[in-house]
Amino acid sequence: NGLPNPEKPYVFNGDFVDRGKNSLEVIIILFAFLLIYPNDLHLNRGNHEDHIMNLRYGFTKEVMQKYKLHGKKILHLIQDVFSWLPLATIIDSKVLVVHGGISDTTDLNFIASIDRHRFKSALKPQPRSSASLNEKSQVKLSFKAQTSEMLDRNENVQERLLETSRNSKISHYAFRNPRPGSLTHPSVSSYKSNGNQHDLSEEEMLPNDSNCRQDQLLDCNKDEDTRNNEHNSPAILEVSCLDCEVPFPKEPSRDEMEWKQIVDILWSDPRNLTGCVPNVSRGGGCYFGQDVTECILEKYNLKLLIRSHECKQEGYELCHNEKVITIFSASNYYEEGSNRGAYVKLGPDLVPRFFQYRVSKCTRKLTLQQRVSVIEASALRSLREKFYAHKSEVIDAFKLYDKDHTGKELRKNLAHQACLSSISVLMCVCLFVFVK
Repeated sequence: NGLPNPEKPYVFNGDFVDRGKNSLEVIIILFAFLLIYPNDLHLNRGNHEDHIMNLRYGFTKEVMQKYKLHGKKILHLIQDVFSWLPLATIIDSKVLVVHGGISDTTDLNFIASIDRHRFKSALKPQPRSSASLNEKSQVKLSFKAQTSEMLDRNENVQERLLETSRNSKISHYAFRNPRPGSLTHPSVSSYKSNGNQHDLSEEEMLPNDSNCRQDQLLDCNKDEDTRNNEHNSPAILEVSCLDCEVPFPKEPSRDEMEWKQIVDILWSDPRNLTGCVPNVSRGGGCYFGQDVTECILEKYNLKLLIRSHECKQEGYELCHNEKVITIFSASNYYEEGSNRGAYVKLGPDLVPRFFQYRVSKCTRKLTLQQRVSVIEASALRSLREKFYAHKSEVIDAFKLYDKDHTGKELRKNLAHQACLSSISVLMCVCLFVFVK
């Protein structure tokens, strides 16, 4: 398909590793091309650009086996690069390209403001900042102090009400114990949804650790139980019925919102349904329906959503009234001959054209000379296309050196330019061989 250039830019849509025994070589080539063609090659982050996924699916082991002495340093460096990769790419303000998908809460403006480098892994929310933790501790201490003070005051109120109940035969059911969980802080678990991956059943998002959230709940309820036992009363007025100014935060923190946006982008899958439902097969992200697709596309004035993340037998699939394209480039994903790979080209009219292929043993085992010939032919073809596209301008430029119209100077300059072009092609080939 030729090398990247301004007329032929590339977007690679994530999951560059954990896809065979040469993942390291793949990302080295991609990173090298990114340095050589910074404006013509773009890399989106996938759900496997994640150090926890790499531990589970083989990339970490591959690096440690190939670089026994400096493997850990290399992994930390790669992990850092992965965290900086963009989460999405927009083509001509009309085509959104993400690895997994979207949800009914996807906010592209909010995603653009995320400091994505903080999220080394999308499998769990990142720790809150120290300032947020201090603020949370102060709120908890204030809550305990105010609750203690109010319960002391309520003791006298309760005794008076109980005395009144004896005289007027009011039922004791007028007094209720606090509802379990009524004093619970919001937890991240309310945002946990199901993840997704290229394999329909292979990857599952690792479960989030809920011990901290359970400890918070138990701490709050333990304080209430202690107070109940100290007063030795069968019934206590519900705290929420009193004039209580204790803050009960209900909105998720920004850290939780950022994490959810990233998980939805990396792990979600399209389905034939309405709205969004948890992605139970993956453990993170969601299944989003056609109405969600149309809503997001309309909101941001987009025409098309291109995503990957799922193996497709033909290498690609269209759904949601052909507004969502799933493109999967790894042929033979499960085994030899199991599926085709494909890539998609978008012309100036943004109409997608699909190209399918299947790698076989004969295409994989090329000699060095054959690989060089392929690259050289691609470079020459690209150079020929340039000449054809700017034929008149090239001829006019050469005529400036051949004012008598003899054609001799023209041939001399053509030979000189051809020599320079050959040298450029040779340098490109040598660079590619060096990278390989």
